[in-house]
Amino acid sequence: MKELEPTVSVVLSSKYTPNSESAPAWEAIQYKTVEFAGTFDLQNVYKGTPRPELDEAWDALIHGGNFAIDEDAMHRINKSHNLEYAVKFPEETGGGYVAGLEMFHQMHCVNFLRQYTYREYYENDIQAFTDGPELLRLHLDHCIDMLRQVVMCYADTTLLTGVWVKGYPRLSADFNTQHKCRDYEALKDWNKKHADRPESYSHIRKPEGAKEMEMPSWVALQEDGY
Repeated sequence: MKELEPTVSVVLSSKYTPNSESAPAWEAIQYKTVEFAGTFDLQNVYKGTPRPELDEAWDALIHGGNFAIDEDAMHRINKSHNLEYAVKFPEETGGGYVAGLEMFHQMHCVNFLRQYTYREYYENDIQAFTDGPELLRLHLDHCIDMLRQVVMCYADTTLLTGVWVKGYPRLSADFNTQHKCRDYEALKDWNKKHADRPESYSHIRKPEGAKEMEMPSWVALQEDGY
């Protein structure tokens, strides 16, 4: 079977109806046509045995940083119901509600599942792998179910076809399919320009007197309550 090289070309129309039109990053959304490189044994920097350049490539996809949004933006993204519990940046660093693009969390989940398949390599470097077995299982199941919801949300209707391959008697699916995609790098660039707060999620500490939601059961499994 001829292996198709991934190709990219910029287009102006949209295939998917966004689910976050009122989010601040909406202005940065661009679309491009991408041919997925779906051949099983095709090698790229994101696949294969763990190595420094692979980890660097994944890290570059995930680390986006946080930014502040105002109360009006919170209303526009339907977070009015829990404003009283919402985390804010300290006033000394500018205040505002803590926000980040969900695409980075989704990519974290893909990478976390990848790392789990090579757990013996990462177990001393990934904090989540040092958690107790119950919390680790919750983390894995959380990521699996979040990705399930993402797939069901976008419900990709791209058509898969089949080809005949020498030495193989059954249909071989052709996963080199063309898609109209949001430009991930353009959104990363937007995030980089707006992520002007030094605090990561894990470094923001609860101020005295903050109003709190009821504690979910998983919090009790974490030693530091992060």
